[in-house]
Amino acid sequence: MRQRLTGVKVGLSTEPSSTLSASLLGDMMDTWRTLGDTTLATYRAEFARQGSPMLAEAEAIHAAARPHSALALAVMFHEKKYDTVTETIPASFHNPLAVGKPEGGIGLNRWERYDSYAEAATAWRERVTSLTYKEGVDARTTSLAEWIHVYAPDTDGNNEVVYRGVLRERLAAFPLDVAPRPAGPVGSAGGLLNMTMGLIPLPGFDDEAGTFTKDENVGMNRLGPRSIDVLFFHRALGYGARGVADWLKRHDVKGLTDWVIDPETAYMIRLVDIKGTWDDMSGWAQGPYRAPTPDLQRLTAKYGGSFDTINRHGESIEVAGMYGDRITDACKRDLAQWTASRAQDRGIRWDKFPFTPDGYSYIHGHVEACGADYKICPGPVVWAFINDGELNDMVREILRAAQTGGAVPHPDDNIRASSSGPTDFAPPVPIRGLMDVNREDSGSLAAFVTTEGTTFIAVSDQVIAIRDTPRLQRANPGGARIGPDIRAGEDFNPAWIFAAEDGELWYLTPYWTRVRVRDTKRVGVDTNKA
Repeated sequence: MRQRLTGVKVGLSTEPSSTLSASLLGDMMDTWRTLGDTTLATYRAEFARQGSPMLAEAEAIHAAARPHSALALAVMFHEKKYDTVTETIPASFHNPLAVGKPEGGIGLNRWERYDSYAEAATAWRERVTSLTYKEGVDARTTSLAEWIHVYAPDTDGNNEVVYRGVLRERLAAFPLDVAPRPAGPVGSAGGLLNMTMGLIPLPGFDDEAGTFTKDENVGMNRLGPRSIDVLFFHRALGYGARGVADWLKRHDVKGLTDWVIDPETAYMIRLVDIKGTWDDMSGWAQGPYRAPTPDLQRLTAKYGGSFDTINRHGESIEVAGMYGDRITDACKRDLAQWTASRAQDRGIRWDKFPFTPDGYSYIHGHVEACGADYKICPGPVVWAFINDGELNDMVREILRAAQTGGAVPHPDDNIRASSSGPTDFAPPVPIRGLMDVNREDSGSLAAFVTTEGTTFIAVSDQVIAIRDTPRLQRANPGGARIGPDIRAGEDFNPAWIFAAEDGELWYLTPYWTRVRVRDTKRVGVDTNKA
């Protein structure tokens, strides 16, 4: 993006300051957004020490750079020594942060020009925190090293190691501004709102992103850098976060969501880490795009009308269990924490939630994209949690506390033990051999015969229960149950059909549930798992 400026050397500050400890600084480098602010007095002292033309605008520059005034000052020092080094970018450009034009350019034409230094600081802050500038290329970085790799890469003639070293030295020398002065728009009750990205933490989770692979067009596509413009809620129709996650990770499964959460224990697993790069997997989660709501039509229009928008620019979470299964207070709490963390990073004010700055809703159910005639996902229980206002109220309170200067809620980071659901149900019984069927086999495999002689025929049916029907461990109507009954009207997607010894036809689901075919009605073809 940018090119290293000649004549810039590493310098050392001589003024005294209450500096950060090395250990604290190291911790903060892990997340550049938490580096925070240095004082206005530091800005004035630095500019005066260097004989900078920026001194006259010190107060306006400092205010414009908040809440990242410490990082901005360090970058201004390294790039142009507070605009006293002008061989590459003239002082008349008022561009001490060496902000390049988005489209690039040659010679002087590659650099942005500003009417004032405060305007430059504002433009820099907006760019590095924007989720829409080049798909959030700066904002989606976490560590200082990652951000430098985007902002001043080696490929543009910089030396990222030196750049990082200079910034660390400068940041260590700058005192923290500990005065409580949140930055952001004015809230409905008065006062400024703190809209800093990363302010609200995610709930505790197991991170399994990058631990598995899927082939293109088998449950996911690499459509380009992803963003989190909206959130989608799903119901897995399978038990236990662990089992659902393992199923979605399989090579042959034509579906993938970004997160899975257990409805009983709130055990949470991340399957896809959205980094805003070309390696991002866009799972087959929200499709098919058949009956979008007006809000989702606006979202799609924002990104050029592509139907891929709902998977590429929406983050999805799968709540394990069936449509009618309860979700505990622990699960609700973590769903609200996850939603609030994402809403904060999306720039949504607490008093405007659930609406985005673009005016459409931030939270959606799968049914709002595919239509109820295809699937009622996420089902009545999760849908009531959303639509009855309980989720909205919980999220608003988390956002309000963080943005108005109250205590930021920090969830319990202890990883919770996995749970497969209520303990009074029998465990599922897999079919030996079918567990090992991989994508290469299943692509052409029409049937599978067990060593005992039972033939399983592959199906891609979408079915609904026509009556309350038990979810059985084996093909025996009086046998053990592995979960609550499937309620009349609930839909699910079996993987195989087979005949028991008495000739009765049964479905076998991906979660090893046996369901009598006569208790169901086929309503279509399952083109997307989730």
